[in-house]
Amino acid sequence: MKNWIITLTLLTLAGLFTGCGSEGTSNVAGDADAKALADYEAALAEADAMTEGYEGGK
Repeated sequence: MKNWIITLTLLTLAGLFTGCGSEGTSNVAGDADAKALADYEAALAEADAMTEGYEGGK
């Protein structure tokens, strides 16, 4: 039983260190953040265009 646990542990560690075999790196979070920032800036530009010329009153 102890040998199986040691073997499983070593195989798990080897799998963690070797990764998934991906040749290239991918930054999904960075891409998503860039998309969110572009959407936010577009929304701000749209809001500015909608309120252009509006002075507001008290």
